This record gives sequence, C-alpha cells and structure tokens, in this order.
Amino acid sequence: MFYARPNYNMAGEILFGLPKIHVLNRYRGTSPTPRSPQPPSVTPSPDIDPIILSAAGSAASGDTNRDATAEHILKYIFPRHFGLENMFVGAAALSPEASSRFVRPKEFLLRTQEIQASKNPIKIHWRMRAIKPLVQRMQMLHSRCQYKNLLMFYCPVKGCNNTVENNWRITRSDTEVDGMQQADASWNGDQNRTNSNDAEILMEVENIANKQHVETDGRVPEADQGNALEPLDDEISPNPIALFSSYHQVSSFVQAILKLVIPRDFWGSDSNRKLTFNAVDRFVRMRKFETISLHEILQGFKVNDCLWLRPRDVSYTDIHSRVQPDTDATVKLTPTSRKAHVRPEEAQKRREMLMEFIYWLFDSFVVPLIKTNFYVTESSPHRNRIFYFRHDLWVKISKPVLDRLMADNFQEVASEEVSSILSQRKLGHSYIRLLPKETGVRPIINLRRKTIMNTSKFNNKSSTPSPWVGSSINMILQNSFHILTFEKSEHPEALGGSVLGMNEIYQRFKTFKQHIYNTSKANEPLYFAKVDITHCFDSIDQAKLLDILQSVVENDEYLLQRYAIMFPSSGKIRKAYIRKAHPTTKFREFPELAHELAQLLRQTVFVDHVVYIYEDRKAVLELLDEHIRMNFVKVGEQYYKQVIGLPQGSCLSMLLCNYFYGDLEKTKLSFVASDTNGMLLRFVDDFLYVSLSKDLVTRFLKAMYKGHPSYGCFINKDKSLVNFDIAIDGIGVPRLEKSLDFPWCGLLLHTKTLDVKADYSRYRGAYVNDAITTENSRHPGEALVHKMMQMLKPKCHPIYINTALNSIFTVLRNIYQNFLLCAMKFHCHARSLPHQDQKFLTGAVFDILNFGYTLLRNRVVSPMSKSFQLECNVKELEVLWLGAHAFFIVLLKKQTSYPIVLRTLEKTLLDKRFNPFRKKLAAVVDRRLSKDFEDILF
Repeated sequence: MFYARPNYNMAGEILFGLPKIHVLNRYRGTSPTPRSPQPPSVTPSPDIDPIILSAAGSAASGDTNRDATAEHILKYIFPRHFGLENMFVGAAALSPEASSRFVRPKEFLLRTQEIQASKNPIKIHWRMRAIKPLVQRMQMLHSRCQYKNLLMFYCPVKGCNNTVENNWRITRSDTEVDGMQQADASWNGDQNRTNSNDAEILMEVENIANKQHVETDGRVPEADQGNALEPLDDEISPNPIALFSSYHQVSSFVQAILKLVIPRDFWGSDSNRKLTFNAVDRFVRMRKFETISLHEILQGFKVNDCLWLRPRDVSYTDIHSRVQPDTDATVKLTPTSRKAHVRPEEAQKRREMLMEFIYWLFDSFVVPLIKTNFYVTESSPHRNRIFYFRHDLWVKISKPVLDRLMADNFQEVASEEVSSILSQRKLGHSYIRLLPKETGVRPIINLRRKTIMNTSKFNNKSSTPSPWVGSSINMILQNSFHILTFEKSEHPEALGGSVLGMNEIYQRFKTFKQHIYNTSKANEPLYFAKVDITHCFDSIDQAKLLDILQSVVENDEYLLQRYAIMFPSSGKIRKAYIRKAHPTTKFREFPELAHELAQLLRQTVFVDHVVYIYEDRKAVLELLDEHIRMNFVKVGEQYYKQVIGLPQGSCLSMLLCNYFYGDLEKTKLSFVASDTNGMLLRFVDDFLYVSLSKDLVTRFLKAMYKGHPSYGCFINKDKSLVNFDIAIDGIGVPRLEKSLDFPWCGLLLHTKTLDVKADYSRYRGAYVNDAITTENSRHPGEALVHKMMQMLKPKCHPIYINTALNSIFTVLRNIYQNFLLCAMKFHCHARSLPHQDQKFLTGAVFDILNFGYTLLRNRVVSPMSKSFQLECNVKELEVLWLGAHAFFIVLLKKQTSYPIVLRTLEKTLLDKRFNPFRKKLAAVVDRRLSKDFEDILF
C-alpha cells in the first residue's frame, strides 16, 4: 500500500477509483437504455479474459455473458472454493512444484493465467449460484460510482474556495440518479417506479459529508480546507505535510465507496456493516508496522444475518426471487430461521466463505482503492504516523523536486542501453521515493526492493516465463559491506573523526574527558563548534571516492565467515545470522571464534554454517564501481543514471561517506589531528570539534565556511553553532545562548563539566503516539509491559548512566527523564487496550519500575561493561522513587483514566523507605530541568 505510483490513462491524466486491472474494471455492468427493456449486460474491457469469451460464445441472450462474468468474479472473491491459490491454503498445498522455488508474492488482482491453467473447471456450486445476483448488482453499482467526484468531495485541497458540494449534487442528482431510476424502471417493467435504495444511499453519503469538517483524529489540527475541486493551484505549500488528507477524510471516502458499490445483502445487517466499517476506519488510522487480522475484524460479526451464506433449503431460492441485479433490497430473516440449528460442518463452511469475502474486501478492494487514489507514506518528523496524499496533489509536490534532482544529479539514459547493461550484471535498477519533511521532501532511493525476474532468463526450457523474486541490491552488496567494515576495524584512522554509533561516541568522549581531567586542565574553558555539510550524499564526487577505495580494499582475497546465534529473549528463542569478513591469511577456525564470542554473549548458542564465501579484491572493487558509477533509477517509464553523489538508501552509503570525508579531514583538516587537547567527532555529515584551543576551533570554522570544492563539501551555515563569539567574513556564527548544554546528534554536552544528557527537544510539539506501534496479540497486556521494558533500554546506554563519566546528579536526571518518556508511551499503549483494568495497570507500572533498576544492574555486570569501564553508583530505592514520581506526574494529567494507579503511586512516594533520599531526589525532579516534556503531546 505504501509508495504507490499513480495510474494514467492514454491522455496522460491520473486515473482514480480502482486499478485498471481490477476485475470490476475489466467486467463492468451497464444499465440498459430506457428504449431497450433488456436485462443489464456486461461490457468487458478490450483485454477481457479469453476464458470468458469462450464461455459466452455467440449466445444471443445477455444472460449467458452476465452469468459467465459473474462466475469469473466469484473466482476472485472465493478462490478457495474454486481450488485457486489463496491465503488460507497457500500455493504449496495446491501445487507441490510451486514450493520448489521462492516465487513472487501474489497480490491476487490478476488471476487470468491461473484460471486458464485450471484443467478441470469446477461446476458452479449452488452456494455460488446464490451469490451471483449480488455480484451482478456489485458490477452495476461499480459502473455507476463516480470515484473521482467522491474523492474530490471527501478529500478537498486545503485553502481553495470552490464549492464541491454543489458540484457533487449537480453531477449526481441531476444526471445519474435520474438515469438510474429510468433504467431500474425499465428492468422491472414499471416506468413509474423509482429506486428508493439509490436515493437512500445518496442520502447516507451526503450525511457523512456533512460531518466532513469535524476532525476526529485528535491529532494535527486541520486548516480551513474549503471545498475544492480541480484544478489544483500551481503554488504548493512549502510544507508538504500540511497538504495531507486526514484519517477522517480518507476513512469517510473509503466507507462512502463501500456503501455505493457493495450490495447491502453482503453485510447481512446494519450492525455487520457498521462493524466492518469500524474495521476499515481502524485500518486507515493504523501506524506503520501495525497489523489487523481477520479474527479481529470478525469479532462480533453475526454470521447468521448473512442470508447468502445459508444452505439451499433456507434461502437461496429466496435470493433469486427477491433480489434483482438492479436493486439493493435487503432480505429480512425470520426469527425461526435465525434460531435454526446449524451443524458444525455447515457453520464452519459459512465462516470460511465469510472470511474469504472479508479478506477479498480488504486485500483486493480497500487496499487497491487507497493505492490508486493516494500516495501513502511516513514522514521524517512524525516517525510511524502514516500520511495520505491525493495522487494528483503528490505529483505537484514531487515534480519540482524530481526535476531538479534529475537535472543536477542524474543523466537520462535510453531504455535499450539500460536493458543491455542490466542483463550483464548482478545489480538491477532502483526507484526513487520522496519522504516529506516539515520544510520539503527528502529523496530516498529504495535499494531494499527485491528484483522481479523471469525464470526464462535462467531456464531456457521454460516457454512461459513466470516472475520470481531475486535478491535486492542491498543484499547483493552485503559481502562488500562486511569487507569494508573489516577494513574499518583494521585501519580506523582512514575514517578520521567518524563515529558510527553510540558505542563509538561513548568511547571517544570518555577518552577525551579522562585526558582533560588527568592533565589538570579541567578548569580551562572548552570551545565547542559544530557544522553540518549541505546535501552530503548528493554532493560526493564519484571519481574521487573510487580512488580512495583503491587504497581501502588492500587484501587480495577475503573470506566471508557465516554463522548463526540463538539466544533467549522475552520468553522466546531468537536467532540472528552473522557474517564476518577476514583476509584468507587471517582465517580462524570456528571453535576459536565461538570461544571468543562466548566471553561476551551469555546464554547463546553458536552454529557454524560451514560453507563460506570467497571474494577477491578485483571483484569487490568492480562491484563497488558498478554501484557508484552505474546506479540506474527508474522514474515513470524513463531510466536515469546517477552522475553525482551516492544513493541514500544503500547499505554502503554511510561507510562510503565516512571514508570520503575521512580523506577530506586528512588532506584539508590535518591540523585537527595534531591537537592533543581537542576532539573531532563526525556522525556522517555532522561535525563536532571540542578543544582547549580557541585558535584551532576558529581555524576549523574558517576552513569549513570556506568550503572544499574539490570534495563538493559546503556547509549549511544556518545549522552551525558555537559557544563563544566569532564572526567569519563579517557574519556572526550562531552562538549557544542561555544554556551550557551544547546539542549534537541527540545529545546535550555540558560545555564545562562535559556531562552528557539526552536531548528531548526534538519531541517538542510532537505526538508520542506517532512514535509507537501497538500489538494486537492474544495477550495485549503482556505485550504492553514488554514494549515498555524495551523502550527503557536505549536511554540506559553507558554514556547516560556511567557515574565515572557523569556526575551522580546527571545520571539520576537521565534516569528520571527516561521514565518520563516511558510513562507517556505507557499511556498511549494503555488506552489501546480492550479493557482498562486498574489492578492490572497498577501491577504493570511497578513491573516497569522494577525492571528499570534490573536493567541498570545488568548493564554494570555484563561482560561488555569491562570494555566500557562502566560504573553506576545508583541505589535501587533511588531508581524506584524517580520512576514512581515520573509516572505519577505524567498520569496525573490523565487522572480520570488511572484513579487506582495514581493512589498507589502517591502512597509509594510517601513511603518512609525513601526519606533518606527524598531531599536529594527533589532537586532531580525539579520541573525547570525537564521543560521539554511540558511541550510533548500524548
């Protein structure tokens, strides 16, 4: 559903509605004209399946054609009944040879070849014959539905003033409804009859529309949206996130389509339809990585209300006699039929058919509907929250960015040339997607997408090529990644001040602080400066980078040692697959390697994969050259080659970037390496230079402000920051004001004591709810507690809790603020629980508090703590009191939801056990020290 590209017609206009290949678009029902009172026929598209043409033959009656297409659509909705591949049985059970290789996952939108390959067509069962009138009705309703008008009505462009409601009523009520009524009257032989059901559906749709401006998300407030129709304004807001369609709008649009297209008898009752629409609403509002199951959707669904699921002797003749293909009449069940005894086998069959229908509804109707009408994506500042942009609007947002990117960094290449090159190498092409930010969009090249290949390319015996999934570009580059990682560990000086994670930041910072204090220079002022490179990935010179790599990959041959580790985690056995590169001259037997790893990893099983891979230097460099100089990207139907910079989505991008700027440091900033009282850190493109020498920091700033054209390196002056007064070329560099905490890469570094704290300012004004994912499991309460425990871990890194690096006060403050954020996330998770059991929530809070101290203790006694020289002189009662206070302060803002929890926490805080620490901890929990948390929304 994510990152779908728009569909276009022959005139180059964006198509709305369902995809062109959708079965309802390929077999549309059409109403007869008033002069021809014949049953509605079906108008297939030019690419109609041959199987339907052969079924219809040259019959004069339209019934044969209508029945054949309805039966064909039934095979899409109920594939399990017809012995076709489906999600309930799977391909392996239906076709043993299908399990012999990894085939491309099915989307089930196009089954033409699979149906044609069926050697023994199954005779239509009486259950399917009973459903055919409903399918024919659905074809008719789909052909009448004005998808584009509904989309413009429910998801208008913000800031426009056209009246979509009037346009909708003119289009719908004055033309289509009259035509529908005339056709229905002709079909039933009564020219005076009007279709009350269509009018009722129209009223329901307009009733939903009247609630359009009532935003129920409780999230980002909507601006004055107006009632816009086409055309879109040429001027697009500089903040693309402000132009999204809200959850309420998208959900209302999808529900309106379902009301207009899906016949009511499929639901069986209004309560069933409402339950399904509630599931659609939850589906639209889900965050990234969240899932919804059929079991969850069908909770409370009354199967007995669905007349079409009942056996022959109860209702199927009733359906034929009482439900015409052109009407939407609901057949009422009698009390006797509702209470009739149903055999277990019959009940199971009904439930299977209902599950197939609901699965088809979501997988092959709702999801394609959203993909065809919206560009669905996450965003940088909002983490896991999903944004929906109308395709026509997203094209206007993305086109200027793509045009500029294609002009500056890419070169157009003929499709024939690309096809010839790709057929002779391992790496395929990739796609660009744009990630919206608050001030624009960021281009991301997707190299994790697996390549779709045909078996005929590798198997000449195959006459009909079938698609299968090949390796992604990032997977092919894995060996090169591990080889470069090995060279980095052997020659860290080649990367200069580069740090690749929190562990390396901690080691470098701890060493620097110990040096300052051991040389009796702790009282001297420290000078801080940070700069940020503009478009670091997009400005790298490819030829220079390849020259640098020639000296990096220095061994003639490498061996990729592969093994697996298995370890317990959260009551389950986890496994991970590891690769490590070594020169063949330094190869170690696996028992020796496992013995060394066992000193660091407890309760872990190591499994040797035995078969290792060899890579020679020439092949590695050729693959890197291919990846850097011949990176092909497909935009629409055109191919482009990247001529400047690196793809940001590559697994090698960060390493290659570090080698490139490491060389820059060596050639242009060599004076920094000679500074014995200074420290240069660089996380990708963010430089931090700390030194006792003001002259050297000034020289560093002047060198970076001047830029380095030979490396394509220029800084973003707006993101620079220093802690002293300095002007370069008469322009002052931004200075840290009213604080001693210097921000850099999510850390706050005290400019006098060098204490380290976490920077929570990025959460200001953000919804904590956007950063979490909820799990719909059999035991949601246990999942909640487990997630909260995992959320404590990142901020329990040694850089925050080491009392040998930070003061006791700073460590306690870090622990307290970690609990504050955890409490906010706890509330967001707790309100999603099906039952708000106060007793359980109270126990969950104290389980989390106890785990907080257990986590600190485990960090200290772990084998890794020796290499980190970790000390944490914090008492258990101090941790418990800080955690209890954090949860009390946060949950007090939602006090109506946690009465018992708050009373228990308050009682704990007043316990006499904490009297010896209360005065010291009162200073830690001072609200002035945690002002950032007052602006966090939860």
